[in-house]
Amino acid sequence: MKKIHCLLALIGVMMVAGCAKDGGVGPTGPNGAQGAQGVDGPAGVPGGIGATGPTGPAGPTGPTGATGTLTVMYSDWVTAANDTYLVQDQSGLDTWHITAPAVTASAISNGLIVVYAKVATDYPHAFPFVTSYPAGGSSITQTWNADIVPGHITLTMAYPIILPDVQAGDIHITITYRYVVVPDNVVHSMGSININNYSRVKQVLHLPN
Repeated sequence: MKKIHCLLALIGVMMVAGCAKDGGVGPTGPNGAQGAQGVDGPAGVPGGIGATGPTGPAGPTGPTGATGTLTVMYSDWVTAANDTYLVQDQSGLDTWHITAPAVTASAISNGLIVVYAKVATDYPHAFPFVTSYPAGGSSITQTWNADIVPGHITLTMAYPIILPDVQAGDIHITITYRYVVVPDNVVHSMGSININNYSRVKQVLHLPN
């Protein structure tokens, strides 16, 4: 009987303890370790192109560039004095040899070289050309040609027949000539200019008198 009373007393104490008021909140515990990084999500859909912004103001005008120059080479008007007359197969041939340092292999291959001569007139003829003059009741034709090699120009004037009683060295014809060397870049800008029109060529290439 005494054991039963003791057991009941113990149960009563436990019930009183269970109904007692809770104690205060304890301190915050330490942070836990960082978790592993999650898998990247899929890329989002690209956004649309934004509207074009307004046009900015115009910049200031740049300075005027220097005036360009045509790289055209030309000789002065020269009166030929080194002509010779030869007899070849019953025809006459007058020859002038000209030293021309501006005439290069590149200019011959890629550019334009024109030789002009004033013969019995003040208006220049472009080689090759033909002239004629009366002699003994007939007309003598003169055929003019230019042979051009680097550094040298040979001008020739040929007669189709030889005049009676004329020997080699007896005829000397004086001519006034000028040669013009036009590089390829200028040739393209000249267009379809007729090189026989010396006045036009002079104007386009700014040749002096």
